[in-house]
Amino acid sequence: MSLVKPQHLANCIAREIRESSFIDLTKVMFEIIQQHHFIASEEETWDYVELYKEDVARDLFEKESRARECGIECSFDIDEEHGTYYIKYSCPSYNDVLAAICAISSDQFERFCASIITRMGGVGSATGGDDDGGIDFIGENLLLAKIPSLSHLPDSVYLLGQAKHYKDGNQVTLVEARAFVGAAVKRQDELLHSGFKRLQPIIFAFWTTSDFHKAAYDFFKELGVWALNGQQLSSLAHILGFTPGMIRCL
Repeated sequence: MSLVKPQHLANCIAREIRESSFIDLTKVMFEIIQQHHFIASEEETWDYVELYKEDVARDLFEKESRARECGIECSFDIDEEHGTYYIKYSCPSYNDVLAAICAISSDQFERFCASIITRMGGVGSATGGDDDGGIDFIGENLLLAKIPSLSHLPDSVYLLGQAKHYKDGNQVTLVEARAFVGAAVKRQDELLHSGFKRLQPIIFAFWTTSDFHKAAYDFFKELGVWALNGQQLSSLAHILGFTPGMIRCL
């Protein structure tokens, strides 16, 4: 009966909820499923909601906890009372930026990621294409934080990144996470054989408009990959001064 994974539905809820007062999560689940036509029958939709409401709530609580851990605003508040889950929209300051990056094309999103690098003081460039080898954007001359440029330490950080653009609630899987790390390691090896400074720091970055499956997130966290979901990336862009109009013009 299940036509949509609970994690996928949780992503849609996190992105699309707009109720400013707490509302029963099961009602939100039903409305989102019907809007997206994940399940045609209302009766089957309610059966799905009853079966998977705990899974969806658990994923939403995890998203909220991760946002708090990263020091950013979450797009929603979720609470539980007497076995019933309630959720409401929290209107984060970066919401317009998030909506803008979800609306642009995949190519534009790659250029947006490169622009983030440039706005942080480095030189970002989009490299995606049919032969990109799994690397969509790179960053050069990124100075290490709080270390003056005159310090004579290694010149800068080099970045290898992948940009995953999802318009709906799809999320980055462990398979995609492992494939990126393999591609980045291969590109790193190619750099080292082409005159690249052998001990210059290299960062692996995976940025998405959506979110990460828990297994993918844990994998990246264990390896030290700079993983940013849609909320984190939009929050960073907002802090850096990006506006929806700037993003649409990329």
